[in-house]
Amino acid sequence: MDWGILTEVVCMNILTDEKDSIRTGRAWIFNYGRNEVKSFLLSNALFWIDEFHVDGLRVDAVASMIYLDYSRKEGEWVPNEYGGNENLEAIAFLKAMNEMVYHYHPDILTIAEESTAFAGVSHPTYAGGLGFGMKWMMGWMHDTLKYFGQDPLYRKYSHNQITFSMIYNYSENYVLPLSHDEVVYGKGSLLGRMPGEGKDQFANLRLMIGYMFTHPGAKLLFMGGEFGQRSEWNFASQLEWGVLNYESHMGIIEWSKVMNHMYKDEKSLHELCTKPEGFSWVRVDDWTQSVLAYERIGIDPNDKIIVILNMTPVDRPQYRIGTEEFGSWQLIDHSDKEVYWGRGRNVPENVNIEEGVWETKANSMEFSLPGLTVVIYKFKAGKKKAKGMLRPATAHPRATAQQPAEAKAKEIKPSKQIASSVSKKAEAKAPVESKTKLSKPFVRRSLGEGGSKLNEQKAKNAAEKVPVKKVVVAKVAKKKVAVKKNTPLKSTAKKSAGIKSLLSNGVDKKKGSKKK
Repeated sequence: MDWGILTEVVCMNILTDEKDSIRTGRAWIFNYGRNEVKSFLLSNALFWIDEFHVDGLRVDAVASMIYLDYSRKEGEWVPNEYGGNENLEAIAFLKAMNEMVYHYHPDILTIAEESTAFAGVSHPTYAGGLGFGMKWMMGWMHDTLKYFGQDPLYRKYSHNQITFSMIYNYSENYVLPLSHDEVVYGKGSLLGRMPGEGKDQFANLRLMIGYMFTHPGAKLLFMGGEFGQRSEWNFASQLEWGVLNYESHMGIIEWSKVMNHMYKDEKSLHELCTKPEGFSWVRVDDWTQSVLAYERIGIDPNDKIIVILNMTPVDRPQYRIGTEEFGSWQLIDHSDKEVYWGRGRNVPENVNIEEGVWETKANSMEFSLPGLTVVIYKFKAGKKKAKGMLRPATAHPRATAQQPAEAKAKEIKPSKQIASSVSKKAEAKAPVESKTKLSKPFVRRSLGEGGSKLNEQKAKNAAEKVPVKKVVVAKVAKKKVAVKKNTPLKSTAKKSAGIKSLLSNGVDKKKGSKKK
């Protein structure tokens, strides 16, 4: 619904201020600071949605609303209270309108036809934006029509026009508009703006439609463009439905139908439409051959398609591209099929990714690109080969020869000086009195019950410079003997000979010491 035309007529009788009477183009500039003006416009918006159940509202010429000096010469406009050229009242009104509409109808769209670089048109109002759901991508529209309107021979000199849109693509939520404004006022129809004759002219239009449907952003294709109407739009008459009796125009409408279904069915074309993760250039710099290739990626990184556009009539049957991926590509569709009134040139159904360095990439893939054609493939992931699988898992001969010497060099052996310094530090830290004890919780965790007495003996031996190892053996033996006196141990086959000898030696030593 073109809201600007409706409000232009109805609101003329409530313009009272002098600044309201200035007309820019075909739209009046309203005084958005007056409550009666705002009330009427807001009611107008809700009326079309409540009563006529429209799916959305497009606000025309937003730039003329938000800039006080839009289409005005110096001295014909008054700055705002801060001295700027922004119409603060209009900006506040647009925010209020979007908040109100989305509050009552969260499932509709509001779209701004805004042609300047005003920031945040499609950003939420709480983030400082105007609150629109989407914004027309006017720059993409102008660049695309200008590029495809050129003779293919000269397109290589305008390669930047077809790639520039991705530089600012994620600054807003964009709509790609091929609207009524582009097929009126002597501009001609979309088909009429394409170069070439016969099949080349229709191939150019199919190529441009394929580019639009695979480029990030929502799609807007004005009626008549989907079947290649030859004359521009005339609001006083109907569309040229009679041209559908010709195969050439039926081919355009069949291709448009396929692209609509592909846009809906392939998640990679719409899931991350407004996120940088959803797009990746594959070939952006081949301006000499006018070839463009990019991937559209879904939430699942392996759910993706590759789109390759050959912008010239020259066939390129062996067009190779480097890649780091493993797997293959399966053909979804291409625009040169005979059913679309193409020439039916050969395009492989499956393209395997081959090993071998190409253009600084580890692997490569080879496509067949008919002239003035877009080919679209879907990715099928393959298994990545392990790095060691390409050659035997043996070390290099030089590394093997040097290994013993290197291993010896890496062995860490403390010198006598280091050992003596460590022992001196240990002596300095050793407790002097035998009464030193560790805390009970630590003893129980590390040595078990009864370990406190053992620590006392350790501290005493450290002061007397007695080897700790011998004392530990003696104390353990003493403990075991005490257990044997209180509760005699039953000899079992499971007891090791080492334990028996240890106990017996400890008893003999104890007895011998008593005898002495």
